[in-house]
Amino acid sequence: MLTWESQVRLASNTALTKKLAFITTFLIIVLCPATMVMSQEHKVMPGSDADSLLRFKDTLANASVISSWDPSTTPCKKKSSNWFGVLCFAGHVWGLQLEGMGLTGELDLEPLTPIKDLRTLSFMNNDFDGAMPSVKKLVSLKSLYLSNNRFSGEIPADAFDGMHHLKKLLLANNAFRGNVPSSLASLPLLLEVRLNGNQFQGAIPDFKQKDLKLASFENNDLEGPIPESLRNMDPGSFAGNKDLCDPPLSSCSGDSWFFLYPPSTSTENKNTNKSNSFYTISIVLIVIGVILVIISLVVCVFHTRKQKCLSAYPSAGQDRTYKYSYDQPADMERAAESVNSYTTRRVTAPEQDKLLFLQEDIQRFDLQDLLRASAEVLGSGCFGASYKAGISSGKTLVVKRYKHMNNVGRDEFHEHIRRLGKLSHPNLLPLVAYYYRREEKLLIAEFMPNRSLASHLHDYALRPVMNSEQSHNLMIAYKSPEYSLKGHITKKTDVWCLGVLILELITGRFPENYLSKGYDANMSLVTWVSDMVKEKKTSDVFDKEMIGKKNCKAEMLSLLKIGLSCCEEDEERRMEMRDAVEKIERLKESDSTDLEASTNVFASRLIEDDDFGFAVNR
Repeated sequence: MLTWESQVRLASNTALTKKLAFITTFLIIVLCPATMVMSQEHKVMPGSDADSLLRFKDTLANASVISSWDPSTTPCKKKSSNWFGVLCFAGHVWGLQLEGMGLTGELDLEPLTPIKDLRTLSFMNNDFDGAMPSVKKLVSLKSLYLSNNRFSGEIPADAFDGMHHLKKLLLANNAFRGNVPSSLASLPLLLEVRLNGNQFQGAIPDFKQKDLKLASFENNDLEGPIPESLRNMDPGSFAGNKDLCDPPLSSCSGDSWFFLYPPSTSTENKNTNKSNSFYTISIVLIVIGVILVIISLVVCVFHTRKQKCLSAYPSAGQDRTYKYSYDQPADMERAAESVNSYTTRRVTAPEQDKLLFLQEDIQRFDLQDLLRASAEVLGSGCFGASYKAGISSGKTLVVKRYKHMNNVGRDEFHEHIRRLGKLSHPNLLPLVAYYYRREEKLLIAEFMPNRSLASHLHDYALRPVMNSEQSHNLMIAYKSPEYSLKGHITKKTDVWCLGVLILELITGRFPENYLSKGYDANMSLVTWVSDMVKEKKTSDVFDKEMIGKKNCKAEMLSLLKIGLSCCEEDEERRMEMRDAVEKIERLKESDSTDLEASTNVFASRLIEDDDFGFAVNR
């Protein structure tokens, strides 16, 4: 029999046991769901952006190159991306930019269709082959870049049906054949289309878009008349198609469509009725007579103008250079005098139709030699198209035709070109000659067979010539994220430009992707440098010629840090301009001995994330 004391102890133990059971049950109910949520936090949800991207990755033949696509992380974190090549905006997948990565096989875009915010896709400079991928289900897409791959076959006529938001399409330098898809011509917002370097056949469809800025069809097998809606395009956009005709080309069989406006022609309506052959012959003879009279008048006027032009220059003896160009100075001094003369007297019609030479030792040629020259389109830049011209003397030249400087004054243009002609430097490609008209401006230089003209004479050299009203449209060489995404600029935009300039200097790389239409600004020099720092390859960032100099490693590391701080995507985190200037001045004023002593400290910290935390978080 239990005592009173034992009964109390037993009751107390029973109550304690019940309390413990209750507490245990409560903790299980509360903590289990949280544990389940935590365990599922990194699992990919079906139908999510991450799920779509991973299914797309599985379709790639060599998906190992994008190993950063890890299911344990999310693709986007606000504006920054955790996965290489994924473009993010407001925490959502906005685009893909997998360029120059050696990706092979057929491109299947079907897994990407569930991504609602997808706006841009770029797979340029890879080795994809097979047919054109199906894209018309990506109805929200604004830009599609597939240039420089090995796609082939015909593109269905309805390939772009329903893509009412598409603005830019780049399919250049593939092996597409067949007709240009008619659905392209009906896209309401299309601004730019590049189909050059393929094997398209047949006629060009009639593009009705009022805002179409660039259409490139060169080096295909197209034929027939150029549609009325495309006749304001650059003639170079249609080069390399043997059977295209109508403006801006002179004719299908014409030799001189090169870069000037085609001459006007007239046709005679002849009666070919055999029963009235005498009447027909009479009409033909009359027409021939009229043509001969016109030719005689033209020759007389031409000869008269030639004599006037010859008398306009000082006669210091007859120079043999007039054999090649009847109105050109014989040396650079005369060239400078002839240019200066434009600033004090009115330019007459004959003077507007001549080449002005800036080099003394160049063999003279005239405008007609260029018109008769065989022409090859080298490419299009910010200001106009470049052509490779082989004249009859055997010399090869590069002619740059400028279309966007029609508002530049004559005197201003002549003065600036005169200054350029006097420049002399081993690394500067000298100008040979130039041509001025209000609606037509040409710069002529010698052809460099191993390099493009852009690598020897950048467009920056022509900045003072640009009309101030046009500069904001044409001189965007350093696009900031806020301009690319939202179209607005702030004071911090100037800081971004300074940062890109610093990175350009220390890497020795020219950010030419900004000047190439069709490239997305997100994959820039800034992105490349940031990725190299995150991958602990900082030593590969610097220009090899600079890295070999003594006592400069610490300066370069400090300058790299300043440059990347100026190029933060978030404007609020971007360095102030005055702070950047102060840091650069501090570097400039530092003792070389102090810099040498600090070199080892900087080098030892190269691989630490904290030292480059401003870049790792991009």
